Amino acid sequence: MIFRTRLLLAVVSVVCIGGVVVGSTGAFFSDTETSEGNTFAAGEIDLKVANTSYATNAAGNLAASPSTSWGYDDALGLFFNFNDVKPGDYGEDTIRLTVNTNPAWLCGYVTVTDNRDATCNDPELEDDPSCDPNGTLNGELAQNLSVLWWADDGDNVLESDEEVITLARLGDAPVGMQLPITLADSTGNIWNTNGPVEPGVEHAIGKGWCFGEISLNPVTQDGLATEGPLTRGTGFSCDGSHIDNAPQTDKVMLNVTFYAEQARHNGEFVCAGAVEPTFTQPVGSVLGKEYPHPERCDVEVDDDGNTGYTDIAQAIADTQNVPDESVVCVDSGSYSHFAVTRPLTIVGLHDPSGPNAAVVSASGNISDIILVTSSNVTLKGLKVLASAPLSASQVAGVRVSPAQTIGGGNIEDVAITHNVVGPIASASGSNASVKGVQLWTEANSGTTFRNITIKHNMISGIQAVDAKGTYGVQTVGALDNVLIQFNTIQNLTTGGGWGAGVALDGKVAVVTTGVRVERNHIMGMATPVFGVQVEANVDGAGIRINHNNLETLLYGDSSGVPSAAMLNAENNWWGDTDPTNDVFVNPASNTVDYLPFKVMPFPQN
Repeated sequence: MIFRTRLLLAVVSVVCIGGVVVGSTGAFFSDTETSEGNTFAAGEIDLKVANTSYATNAAGNLAASPSTSWGYDDALGLFFNFNDVKPGDYGEDTIRLTVNTNPAWLCGYVTVTDNRDATCNDPELEDDPSCDPNGTLNGELAQNLSVLWWADDGDNVLESDEEVITLARLGDAPVGMQLPITLADSTGNIWNTNGPVEPGVEHAIGKGWCFGEISLNPVTQDGLATEGPLTRGTGFSCDGSHIDNAPQTDKVMLNVTFYAEQARHNGEFVCAGAVEPTFTQPVGSVLGKEYPHPERCDVEVDDDGNTGYTDIAQAIADTQNVPDESVVCVDSGSYSHFAVTRPLTIVGLHDPSGPNAAVVSASGNISDIILVTSSNVTLKGLKVLASAPLSASQVAGVRVSPAQTIGGGNIEDVAITHNVVGPIASASGSNASVKGVQLWTEANSGTTFRNITIKHNMISGIQAVDAKGTYGVQTVGALDNVLIQFNTIQNLTTGGGWGAGVALDGKVAVVTTGVRVERNHIMGMATPVFGVQVEANVDGAGIRINHNNLETLLYGDSSGVPSAAMLNAENNWWGDTDPTNDVFVNPASNTVDYLPFKVMPFPQN
């Protein structure tokens, strides 16, 4: 079972929508941009959403669900992301909502957008003879999924004094019908108060789901709001014993929307009368429009000599005065290539797409303009380029690699955000592949890149002059919780070789879990450079490629073992209205789920 939601923007209000591919929690204003910190001239509405989730695990027990949990400061995540539910499975979430700055009315909306027979196996056909994998809106899963909403006190437990908002099946309403959930409007407020929600006050709602029938068994209120469902139970039970095989392999998609609208001069507002905004969240990097400047600087680097360090490598080498976990702020200027060998944050003080960028450059026989060999590293706000073609046999703007200096091992908790990477070209005759950002291991096994974020970067002008590969972002190795999001990747060229805007690769068969390629603008690739390539040896089961502007995708086509898993590439814009011309597989046994798809491009940030 796959659930989907999307992030939308209102013209005069704020919307936060949890989804499989979504943007960050933050402010969403009437300038039709998704950003953090923008304001109206006369104030702002700033809606933040966090989620704590539990669900039935593979052992059949209720357990914490990290993949559907996030905090206020995290990227807005997935309310539902369950691909193998069984009758009787259930889950519980507590969704925390805070409106900052001004009083606001608050509503929720649920819209089922798809309910289909994804495939038809023999047991399903016995109970559903009309099963049709090519049909639409003909599934039985939504009719067997119950969803419960209540006003929670924040402990993820339905308690005896908490108001149930609604209990229904997802299939009770036709596909496409928007069902309002009134949280606070002129008719009432579910949290036992009158009027709108006040700024800065956290409110919580509980959400339970069940593959079957929900029965309410509220737990006695303990007044603590701290003992969760693993200790006290959820306050409801789930019975799936009556479900036959008809819903097997079916798929449901839905949107879950939270909507805040100003209360001032708007005293008659009702959730049932609100219209869900239709603006689609932009894709690509926000650089050039906004840059989140560092909130702290432990030391500064300035090439004009006004600080103690004139080069970034000097600060990294000074372990006495620049201890691990320090924030090294880099002022505008020109800096030499460097390696980060210990946990540090290296951050530019100015927007790297502007005139005051901190420029890190290299020329000659240099492989890596920036090399990261340590876990717990952040690179932010730097402009990375080759001042002349590089003659090394392998070239990268930013390379993250434990194998370069420490002989293998995992790399964890690395963030590469808000950087400008390129132009970078190889020298003629070097026979070098060129990468903008690369996660790389020389080891054939035993290395995992875990908790890696590559976000809001502008990567362009990457060029392999000889007949070699050109990549905007390339990964080589096992991946666990890797997010490639909101990047603008364009204008990649090769002298007769190959490449991709984003390439996920492996020297041997590697496992992928929680890999998300989403909200990127990957366009302007010169043939034969693909928008995205998931190569052989890479397990497609743990990868989601959603809500991007793409031109082409290739699944397979390299030496190695093809993945048996279907690759999820739903809800992308493919450069035209016929994705069959843009999605390629090799071998033919590889399969890509590219339905549904967008019929027009996502707007860019």
